[in-house]
Amino acid sequence: MLQSLENPGALFQYSQDEFRNQLQLKADRRAEDADQRAAEADALAAAAPGLNMQEKAESLKQKRELTSIREALVREAAPSISETKIPGVRAGIVPTAGADNAKAKYDYDPVKVQKALVKRPRLVFRGKRTL
Repeated sequence: MLQSLENPGALFQYSQDEFRNQLQLKADRRAEDADQRAAEADALAAAAPGLNMQEKAESLKQKRELTSIREALVREAAPSISETKIPGVRAGIVPTAGADNAKAKYDYDPVKVQKALVKRPRLVFRGKRTL
């Protein structure tokens, strides 16, 4: 800074050096951020097969539970079921008890639902009649 008194171009050179240093620092920061993002993407890609295998294991576990649940339901509903039908029940070929009337249990009439939910206002026509 003291050189600026002797050489006026020294102050300009100093500001140019500071500007260049700031640009270099920003470029370095951007490069570090890009490296960090690349490392995170690599870590995610490396972990993806493990997550996929975990999902497959859970799906397989659910399928196994479903077959045992089907068998238990059939044994409970019909204790005299033959042992030859059990594999068909486990595979889903033989229908389980109550599967045929499941829709009837939850079947509804939309007109009845509409009538139950809609309150009809009382209309008066010039005092002569009401609906």
